[in-house]
Order: sequence, then structure tokens, then C-alpha cells
Amino acid sequence: MLADLRFAFRSLARSPGFVVVAVLALGVGLGLSTTMFAVLDAVVNPFMPYRDPDTLFRVRWWYSRTRTTIQMGDMYRAIRDHTRSFTVVPVAGARLVLETRDDSRDVYVARVTPRFFEMTGVRPRLGRAFVAGDGEDVAVLGNELWRRLFPRRASLAGATVTLGDRTYAVVGVMPRGAIAPEGASAWLPMHASADPTIGAGAMPMVRLRPGVTRAQADAELKILGATMTAQFTSRANPVSFELAPVRERREELKDIHRAMVGAALGVLIIACVNLAHLMLARGLAKRRELAVRMALGASRVVVVRQMFAECAVVTTGGAVLGALGAVWGADVLTNRMPPSVSWIGLVQPQLSWRVFAVSALAAAASAVLFGLLPAIRVALAVSLDEALKDGAGTTGRSRQRYSPLVVAEVALALVLMMGGGLLLRTVQQLRGVQFTFDDRTLLRAMVGLRRDADTTRLMRRDQVIAAVRSAPGVRDAAFAEWRRAVGGAMTAEMVGGDPTRTLTAQSVSVVSWQYLRVHGLPIVSGRDFEPGDGDGDGVAILNPVAAARLYPRQGAVGRMIKLGAPAASAPWIRIIGVARSPMAIRGEEADTVGAMVWVVGGDRPVTFGSLLIRTTSENPRAAVEVRRKLRALPGMSWSSVEPYAFYRNAELASRGFLAQVFVSMGGVALALAALGLYGVLAYAVNQRMREFAVRIALGAAPRQVFRMVLHDGMVMLLAGIGLGAFAAFATGRLLDAVLTTILPSDVVSLVACEAVLVAVGLLAALTPARRAVRADPLEILRAV
Repeated sequence: MLADLRFAFRSLARSPGFVVVAVLALGVGLGLSTTMFAVLDAVVNPFMPYRDPDTLFRVRWWYSRTRTTIQMGDMYRAIRDHTRSFTVVPVAGARLVLETRDDSRDVYVARVTPRFFEMTGVRPRLGRAFVAGDGEDVAVLGNELWRRLFPRRASLAGATVTLGDRTYAVVGVMPRGAIAPEGASAWLPMHASADPTIGAGAMPMVRLRPGVTRAQADAELKILGATMTAQFTSRANPVSFELAPVRERREELKDIHRAMVGAALGVLIIACVNLAHLMLARGLAKRRELAVRMALGASRVVVVRQMFAECAVVTTGGAVLGALGAVWGADVLTNRMPPSVSWIGLVQPQLSWRVFAVSALAAAASAVLFGLLPAIRVALAVSLDEALKDGAGTTGRSRQRYSPLVVAEVALALVLMMGGGLLLRTVQQLRGVQFTFDDRTLLRAMVGLRRDADTTRLMRRDQVIAAVRSAPGVRDAAFAEWRRAVGGAMTAEMVGGDPTRTLTAQSVSVVSWQYLRVHGLPIVSGRDFEPGDGDGDGVAILNPVAAARLYPRQGAVGRMIKLGAPAASAPWIRIIGVARSPMAIRGEEADTVGAMVWVVGGDRPVTFGSLLIRTTSENPRAAVEVRRKLRALPGMSWSSVEPYAFYRNAELASRGFLAQVFVSMGGVALALAALGLYGVLAYAVNQRMREFAVRIALGAAPRQVFRMVLHDGMVMLLAGIGLGAFAAFATGRLLDAVLTTILPSDVVSLVACEAVLVAVGLLAALTPARRAVRADPLEILRAV
């Protein structure tokens, strides 16, 4: 075997260009595709830095909160005190304001006991976990929060963080990965003396005891549920428990995940096809050499084994380069991935051996299969005469001129480039979106009903608005929530014999009467909402796009709109005005802004919605005061209070990041496709050099030979572009989830991508064509 490897190294050393191209093409393709697969693997199978995570569970329970007085603390204590199948630790979540030198924002923190780290086996990557002697002024930070607060710091010495009204000394930093509770940015100590606090909102995290099976634990929880039902509720309102694994696999992927799977597979396929082309061309070029060696006494097994060694060396080099590229790519992706990208379901990549192994095995299979094929054909040949004659380069058959694999490469490259082009144009369009109001003093926050809230004492909408208005620096506030549109549409009344017009809509914005005024949207026609408009079914205001679509030939003011499809049983409400849209593209409210309908609603209990807060100035302390007011509201949960433009900027950052990913993959695919086209044409020219020499000797003009080679390249290129165009139209809908103003079949992007692909393909075909023109008939015919 060592002799075969030495022979392989000597043989490959005579073809350094082939080795560099093959290893580089495979390494780049493997590195990029593995990085993308690592992102998707982290989505489907999130990394858990736990010891033996398959025995760790969260406990969920169900019962009607409106028909019983049972509290979360009762549930926790029942599981802790009346089960024998588990080791139980409490995990309590809360939102605290993170105070920094330049800003303040709310973060989700977890309170845990030192036993949490002991039971789960989580070890901080820096520092230590909580110990029994710790006071209440220490904290363990999540990896992302540590990087955000201390980006260049490698030591914990002197590191502190202010959460709420207290400053904590940072004693540890968690490793990357999903750690309970989901979304926590920091962990604070929970002491035994705080057990009454545990009863108010702690959730149990459990680990099966040694020897206990999942079925036994489920049976014990079923008995506990029956006991809790008898004690607190009734058979009509039973209490039921369920074990939820901390490592839950995701069964459904979003459209963007499927698009990324397709892109990563496309790059990997192109890389494997290129490697196969290169190994096949090298193997066919060596057929005569192999036949000579066999004629001189080398056994068939030795010949095949030596070719296998060459394939193994090339594949190993590409795999090593790909592994290094994957590690580098994952690090780059992690550092460039904006936090806002999580809204589309992407997470930081987690490299694992199985992710890289699948890609490397695919590449190795293609290299070995196509690299050994010529050697096997020579070894199995009854006569060596045909192989010995191959060196003359007499063949010019069409099967060596055109490659369906190159056509497939070009098609895949066009699809990937099309995806990147669509996303780039979407980001460009979004950057052209302008607010039609003053967003400098506008804040937005999401509020909702806390899980442990007493449903008999819910906060009403006007109470929430009044509390926020009382915060220093706040001028006014308004509330908005969403109501599902019955049948997924809204309907205009029939006017003058026109057919009923509809707007596709999954939900309707139900707002307080101050909403448009706080938002800063001027009334174009009609009037604004007024107090009392929310009585009954309310009234509606449309933006100009919705008004033009529903009532194109007459004014919408005074007409009726149904909050549902034409056949749906939904209320008809009166349209009292038309207000300007919140956004416009380059100053114009085109259809791409979208139709919008606002319906005023009456005062009612708050379950979920958003708050718009207009402040007196751009003072960031106003957001801090609003957070304090929201934190004081009983039974309410709330998310970050951010400037209104924060969400638009976050959307731009996430879409821009996706555009960079797809453009990078499209660029690599383009380069690999050009390499494949060059390889096929170069090999075909090499095989047809005698034919070209004869043609030139018989009087053929050099430009005719030049056109013959370019013709072969253009046939493959145009065939691939044709197939790729249909594939791009068919697969473009996968990106519809992240596109806003661009259609998936955008013609401008398609034409631009095709033009780039043709230009690069022609450049790849020029070198083989020029080599064919320079064929010297005397030297070539003398060498035969």
C-alpha cells in the first residue's frame, strides 16, 4: 500500500496544475456546503451542552386556567414532592433591564440553583458555575451576551453586569448551544430561602433517575395528574402532564431552510461533478500509459490499486481543505450573522463530524467511481490494442464533445445565482423604502398575557395605555392587535353592478382610536378615529393602496368593508377615512407597499398586541421609563421596547445577510461551473488535436477551428441556461417567505444572471479554443 501511495505522489507531482485545481475545487465546494449544512443541522438538531441530554426533560401540563385556582407553584411542588422517577431542579424565568454605558434594554434571565449545573452537566466555557457559598450578587452570562458586552475580553476579572436594580459580578460564561430556559441571556442564583418565590413561577426541569424508563415516568405523571384533578379541579377539567425532551428535533422546515438545503446541495453536486470530470479526464488520458504498463507485465490489480491511490490522495487533500474551509466559514458566518436573522429560523452553525462526513463521502464516491472507471475498463479489456491506440488522439466523437454533467452544472449555477440576485434586489428595494412619518421619537413594544397571570384580573387596553402615558418623556401611546380575517380575505360591498372585490389578508389590525395620530399618519380623505368609534363592530380606515383596489372608480369613504371573504359570516363595517401608508418606495405608495386596513376596537382585556409610544424627544431614557411601567403591570409580559426603525433595520440586516449567503454560493457555483466547462473543452480539444491538425493541413482557416470549439462550449452553456431558467422559476417560490417587493420570477435578475453566466462561460472556453487554433500539423502528425 505504501508503494502505491509513493507511486501516486510521484504521478501527481508531474501534474501540479491538475492537483491544485482538483483539490481547490473540491475544498471550496465542501467547505461552503458543509457550512450551510451545519446551519441547517443546528436548526433541526440543536446542540445541547448537557450531559446525557436524552434523559433530560421539561414537564408540561394542561388544564383550564379560567375554571380553577391552581397555580404554577402548586404544580412544581407536586412534581418535586410526589414523584420518584426524577431528579428535579427549578428554573424560573424573568425579564430584567440590562443597563450599559450607552444603552439599556430588557433581557430574559433565568434563576437557578447550583444543582441546575450539577444535574444538567453544563460546564461554563469560562469561569465557573454557581456554588453553595455564592451570594445573590453573582451571575453567569450566555455566550452571546458576553460577546456583546465584552467583545475583546478573555478574562472574567472585574467583569460586572447591571440587571434591573442590582450589579452582579460575572463568575462564568455559558458555552454556545441551546440551554434551558430557551432564550435566556443570563443565569442568576436562586437560593433555598427563595422557595416561596419558586412557588410563584418556577418550572421543573427533570432528569430520569438511573434505571427508570420513559414509560415508567409517564405512568407516574399520569397518576399525579389524576391526584391533582381530584384535589384542585374535576373530571370535566382534568390536569394532565407530559414529558418534553430538552433535545426536541424539528420536524418541519421553513421555506428558507429548504432553499438553503437546495443551495448547499447544488454547490456540493457541482463540486463532485467537477471532481468526477477531472478524475475521468485524467484516467482517460492515462489509458495508454496503463495499457503499456500492463503489456510490460504489471498485473491488472496493481494498475487499479495505483489509480485508487491517486484518487484517495486527491480526495484527501480536498477533504482536508474543505474541513479547514468549513471551520473558517462557520466562524465567519457566526461573526457576521446578525441577531435579527433568528426571525426566519436561522441559528448559529454547529459543526459536527456527521455533517462533514456526509459531504466528504459524496465527494470521495464521485472521485473513486470516475477515477477508477478508465483503469477498470483497461484492466477488464480482452485486448490492449484499443487502449494502446488511444494515445493517438484520433477520436472526435460527440460523446466527448458534449457533457450532460456540465449542462447540469450550468443549470444549478444559474438557480443559485438567481436566488442571490433576487435577494440582492429585495434588499435594494427595502433600502429605498421611506417612512412617511417621523420615526425619531417613536417606540414600539410587544405586550401579552403572562402564562401565570390571574385570568380573573386581566389588564384592559386603556389601562395599559394610561400606564405607559404616565412614564416621564412619553407624549402619547396607542395599542394594536391582530384579528384573523375570516376566510383569509376582506371584501368590498357591491357598487354599481361591479363584482365584489376582495383583498387577500390573513389578519386585520385592530387599533385604539389614537393609533394613527400616535403613528403620525396623516388623513388623506375622510376623518380620523375618535373616542367612541370602537363601540359595536367599529369603523375602518384604509390606506390608498387598499382604497384603490377595493373601490377603483369611486371614493372608499362612506362605503362598507367586510372583515372576511365574500361568503364568510363576518361583520360589515363602515369606512370613515383614507390615511397615508406607513411606508413608501422612493416617495410613492406603489402596490408593492401593500394594502392596509385599520379597524378601531373598543376597550377590552389585553392578551397580545403591540404598543406604539410617541416620546417628547429622542432621549433613550424614555424607553427605560416605559420598560419600568410595563414591568409594574400585573399579569403582563413584554418584549424589548425599541425605536420604531429598529425593526426595519433588523429586517434589512437579516435579509442582507441571506443575500450575502446566496450570492456567495452562487459565485462559487459560477466558478465551479466555469471550471467544469473549461475542463470538458480542454479534454475534448486534447483528444481532437490530430483532427484539428488534419483540418488545418487540408486548408481549414484557424477561425473555423476556433468556432468549432466555441460552438461546443456554447451548446452546453445555452442548454444549461435553458434548463436553469425553468428551474429558477420553479424553485423561486421557496424564497417567497423572505421576499417582499420582488416577484420570485423577476425577469431582470434572471437576465442579469444569464448574462454573467454566458460571459464567464465564454471566458472559460477561450483558452481551449486558442489551443486548438495553435495546433501544428507537422508536430502532431509526427508524434502519432
